[in-house]
Amino acid sequence: MFPGKRQRRLRSTRALPPPSIPGWWLRLGVALCIFWVGAVPGGAGTLLGPWTPLFQGVDQAAGTNTPDGTGFPNLSVAHFVRVDLSDPGIHTFATPPCPDFIPDVQETSGMTVSTFVATYGVQVAINANFFDLLDPFAPAGTPMLSYGLHVSQGRLVVAQESPDFTSSLAFSTNNRPTLIPTNWPAQPVPEGTWTAVTGSYPLLLGGANQGFVYLGNPAHLHQINPRSALGLSADHRYLYLLAVDGRQPGYSDGTYDWETAAWLQVAGAWDAINLDGGGSTALVMQDTNGAPVELNQSSSVAQYGLERTVASHFGIYAAPLPFVRQLAANPDDTAATITWTTAGPATTQVRYGLTTNLGLLSSTLGQTVTGHAMLLTKLIPGTGYYYQAVSFAGATQYVSGLGYFTTTNYVRTQRIFELTNQWRFTTANQNGIAWAAPGHDDTAWEGSGAGFFWGRPNLGYTLVGPNTSIQPRGARLSVNPANGQPYSTYYFRAHFTRPNAGAPLSLMFSNVVNDGAVFYLNGVELTRLRLPASPLAISNATPALAQACAGGGLCPDLLGFTGTALTNLTAGDNVLAVELHLYPTATPNPLFGAVVDYTYNSDPGPQLQIAPGAGRTVVLNWSRGGYQLQEAIRAAGPWRNVGSSVYAGPFPTSPSGSTHFYRLVK
Repeated sequence: MFPGKRQRRLRSTRALPPPSIPGWWLRLGVALCIFWVGAVPGGAGTLLGPWTPLFQGVDQAAGTNTPDGTGFPNLSVAHFVRVDLSDPGIHTFATPPCPDFIPDVQETSGMTVSTFVATYGVQVAINANFFDLLDPFAPAGTPMLSYGLHVSQGRLVVAQESPDFTSSLAFSTNNRPTLIPTNWPAQPVPEGTWTAVTGSYPLLLGGANQGFVYLGNPAHLHQINPRSALGLSADHRYLYLLAVDGRQPGYSDGTYDWETAAWLQVAGAWDAINLDGGGSTALVMQDTNGAPVELNQSSSVAQYGLERTVASHFGIYAAPLPFVRQLAANPDDTAATITWTTAGPATTQVRYGLTTNLGLLSSTLGQTVTGHAMLLTKLIPGTGYYYQAVSFAGATQYVSGLGYFTTTNYVRTQRIFELTNQWRFTTANQNGIAWAAPGHDDTAWEGSGAGFFWGRPNLGYTLVGPNTSIQPRGARLSVNPANGQPYSTYYFRAHFTRPNAGAPLSLMFSNVVNDGAVFYLNGVELTRLRLPASPLAISNATPALAQACAGGGLCPDLLGFTGTALTNLTAGDNVLAVELHLYPTATPNPLFGAVVDYTYNSDPGPQLQIAPGAGRTVVLNWSRGGYQLQEAIRAAGPWRNVGSSVYAGPFPTSPSGSTHFYRLVK
């Protein structure tokens, strides 16, 4: 609270008007504003720390400015509380009228901000309207006067009755804010107003810094002071409570108006008003036991050991944070890292499963910590999982709400053969010939024939049943001219180039084969269908042991080849060869068609980053979930898990010895 606040209606306490400012100075002010907005993010001296949850929808952050020529000219410490007005548990509250309310005589009951928090049970509060200064340390309950529009729980406590202190911020019952930059001549109170407080003048309007107007103004209000302010984000979702410490050399000097506005811009505000400041500046929260805790370092407390008694307060009601909070999942293909924090030290475990019934349970990390990470393994790629964090603090179990994640799938499939693929084929006996080898000359063979091959002697043959859609089916196999019947064995060859994509995982075949067959890759046998098992040799005269589909011949044979079966798969030209053998029957029906897919692993692998930290520490970080950090003193190992298993970065460590190796494992 600043000097000159007495007798609101007997003596004007309006801030002195700014002196006449030449046009070049105003232009310089605009230039400074642009410089600030552009310079702060990269300025080494001006830093805003991370937002830390205090309550549901309420976060806190602190900023420091050390003058170094890139940011503010003054040493300052800024304390922010950010309120999510869209959170249903958030409610605003201003100082109610005193029990024996008399307008212009006794309007509110004075108290410190800490007493306000303790008396009304708000979770966060800041001093608000300017007021009459009688005794800065008057006992709680002392009747006082508040300046400017003041509404509490829908009741008008103070109307706007003068051109002094005219920047108001009003809130409806559903937390919809209304900014009144200059409430003079007095405007009607916005309909549905539940809470309203008033400051002296706007600091930000539409993202523009209004504090430059007061550069050079000699009034004490516009000098370097501790500051209290309220701000709004551009979308009106977030409300910012700001307390800037001051009058404490070596710690925080305070800010000019334009610096206060710039601090609010750093936090994310678009519009803002200046509240009472000076020694009255106090930002207070409620601890877990309901006791008030000062978030800022008041100059009054620093000088006298006491907060000032003030007439007007602005408070926020909010729901407490759950014990388990900040639950997050970082999935990979077959593993996922689940992280969360707890309000106190607790154990670590995760329930998970394919449905909301969960059903699976991770191991338990019994060490009690507040930062938790659990690695889930043996997951199915490309699959959705529900999960829930479980932590024990002593005998009390705490569980989170349900989360959901989907594992990635680095397995990609590329088609090598369609059913319409071109094959060369022959009926000539290939006994004793390396006909399946890549270098075999098949130019004298028949073909190229396309698609689904068939050779039933009845030229009117048509497919029946569910496979009539197989196309094309016009590639008819040769028949023996001696009897008009199909040959007992047919040989097929087709070339393909392995896709230049990732490590090979499998070759997947969907075949129509009647009756039996042997498959080869680059001359090496892959498998047999309905023929004598290896090591029995297969010759041109070997009959199939059965017909496919009990004689129907049209159901697919699904085959998959992985691992050592693919060791002879080359990066260049490859040959797939198939010999088709008929089953002795009165109505021979040779059929052959194949669709072949190549699957490969497109996983680039995790990236482990190491950066220097404070002192002799290094910080290891990685963005991929599903991995565990290991360490060794030699690249060849032996390797061991770091600590009690570290599953998520960043991870600071101070390795001993001259050489240390780290890796991520799944």
